[in-house]
Amino acid sequence: MISKRFKALVCCLLTAAVVFLSILFMVVRLTSARAEGGVPGGNISNPVVQAVDIAKPAVVRIFTSINGQVTVHITATRSATFPLGGGNYRLEFSGSGAFITAHGDILTANHVIDPPHDRGLDEFLYEMAAQDVADYINQSFAVNTPYTAQDAFSMMVNGNFRTETRYGLPSSYVYVSTDYSGPSLQTDFKKVGPDVRHYVDKIEQQSATDVHDVAIIHINMSDTPSIQLGDSSGVAQLDELTIIGFPGNADISSKHDPTQMLTASVNKIYVSALKENNMGSPLIQVGGNVEHGDSGGPALDSKGNIVGVVSSYSSTADYPLGTSFLQTSSSAQTLIAAQGLDTAPGPFEKAWRRAFADYASTGPGHWHRAQQEFQRLSKQYSNFNAATPYLNYAQEQARQEHSASAPSFFNTAGWAIGISSFVLAILIALGCLLFFRSRYRKSPFAPAVASSMPSAWAQASEAVPSNLPAFAFPEWSPQRPAGEMRASQPVSQQNKSELAETVPAWPQQSFITAPPTSITPQKEFPEPLPVPVMWRQEPSRAANLPISSSSDEWRHPFSAPAPTLPSSLEEKLRAFEFPAPTLSSSLEEKLKAFEFPVSLMTSPGREIEQEEFEVPTAKRGIIRRQTMIPDANEKR
Repeated sequence: MISKRFKALVCCLLTAAVVFLSILFMVVRLTSARAEGGVPGGNISNPVVQAVDIAKPAVVRIFTSINGQVTVHITATRSATFPLGGGNYRLEFSGSGAFITAHGDILTANHVIDPPHDRGLDEFLYEMAAQDVADYINQSFAVNTPYTAQDAFSMMVNGNFRTETRYGLPSSYVYVSTDYSGPSLQTDFKKVGPDVRHYVDKIEQQSATDVHDVAIIHINMSDTPSIQLGDSSGVAQLDELTIIGFPGNADISSKHDPTQMLTASVNKIYVSALKENNMGSPLIQVGGNVEHGDSGGPALDSKGNIVGVVSSYSSTADYPLGTSFLQTSSSAQTLIAAQGLDTAPGPFEKAWRRAFADYASTGPGHWHRAQQEFQRLSKQYSNFNAATPYLNYAQEQARQEHSASAPSFFNTAGWAIGISSFVLAILIALGCLLFFRSRYRKSPFAPAVASSMPSAWAQASEAVPSNLPAFAFPEWSPQRPAGEMRASQPVSQQNKSELAETVPAWPQQSFITAPPTSITPQKEFPEPLPVPVMWRQEPSRAANLPISSSSDEWRHPFSAPAPTLPSSLEEKLRAFEFPAPTLSSSLEEKLKAFEFPVSLMTSPGREIEQEEFEVPTAKRGIIRRQTMIPDANEKR
């Protein structure tokens, strides 16, 4: 059974572990909370995260609109042009792009700003006109079942209704992201001001969608953020790239909240293969989360340079399913060279990179430097509201900054972990000390019992004094010391205790038999008492067993063969006589009145013989556990 001390130790250790894990959990939650929302920029100790943070203000969202009409030939003789009565359907598309110069030049995909007049564009126009076509048919023709918008759309897409489409010139608007303008104060996307919404005044360079699908557009802005172009020839399979864009599926706000619409999404993609299209243009095949709306967005390498432009355009697949394609930065370099653009970072970009470098640094005094840099940015570029969270956090850290090289947050986390570890160590040491003290605390000796050792003990018995402590059985609890008595102990037990106190010590002879001990009734012990290995035994007269002619024969309690004693030792043992103990007269009278039965059992529940006899006096033999050896001169 598990001791109480051991249970206490386990409880102590469990308590210490719970305390330590609780503190560690709080620190981890604090770390994640600050990394996600409390620390602008996230895990700024990661160089890739730093590069993405610096690039995000240069990413923009592009909305392109184009007007269209469709003529539907419902029968061979009747047709109609929709919308009825003139006008146009306004088709709008959304994509992404990025500033590549400080002068308002934006790199994007060509199909974002100049949608090709293909089947995909026609189906978009059919969808816009479907309800008008269904209403016209229901009003102008006698039909058994009224047409629905889906019926009309299916008839146009499947060619049951012959159609003719016409489109106007596209126009585009650029919206800077919240990573530049900050959260919008407007609640209607159509009401955002000119500090966020900019008209595309010209398409500077473009390559056909089925060739390179890249374009460079311009807006009337100066000293803009920008991203440098990298070398796409260094891209290889399994490279990890980062795309920044505005997927249409992320527009979950039905209220068209400007802040939600202009918050960019960042996704990791992996290079699957390097391929070419039908025109021989290089492509980067990637796997990952790339969707419509990401088209035209930059694909960055680990240093934050543009190595690809999201294209994902296919005339036979409207929805890319896991596999997408990037146009390489080398295709964009051709257009940049043709336009003669200067892609060197402008004053804003240099100041922004310097401020962020101080912000992400771990050197002494970096928070004060970052605070000063962001203050200058905020004053000089009033529209750069995204700098406000960085400035506020830098000011907070600058007030707590010391000469330490690590941010104060990490110092706080380190102190918390260190203190919790120290408390845990103290509790463990305390529990171990209590446990081992309880193990080595002095406890009463167990009564001597006959040894269970084989005959080797008998051979060495002459050199072993009989007053040494006997081997204790590990599963046998020690008996109560003879001098202790409970208040409720029966009188017979008290007499036996007195007997144990008054019987004189046995002679210290050199033989293996252990000193006699008083018998405690078996019912006081929850477990059976250990049985001595050897004792002098005579068979019961009622047992009908042959009696050995030698009265000095030794027998094992389980009828094992008797050990052979050396002749010298045997002669000494035969000459040895047990002196009878001398009892006081008062104690002898008490013992005469004391009687108890002895039962010998061969199997559970079967009793061989039960004899009643008196406790031995000075003229009788002594009790040996369950067998009494009578005097040689006494008759039974």
